Amino acid sequence: MTIGSDCYLENCFIGPYSSVADGVTLMDADIEHSVILKDAKVIGIHQRIVDSVIGQRAQLKLAPHRPKALRFLISDDSQIELV
Repeated sequence: MTIGSDCYLENCFIGPYSSVADGVTLMDADIEHSVILKDAKVIGIHQRIVDSVIGQRAQLKLAPHRPKALRFLISDDSQIELV
């Protein structure tokens, strides 16, 4: 496990084989076997995030209301699994 500088971590779990880059905000979330890149924000995700890569300046948070449809912005050569 590696945690960069200037991170804000609150009520979170960072499991083995995880890397958190500089400037990351991680609140009310758990990660394991994952990489969170510089200045990303993960807030209020109430399921453990595993085997994932969160890009620079990405923001991952819960929508205030359950969506009626799924919305995606997916980069080239991405792989997404919905369960």
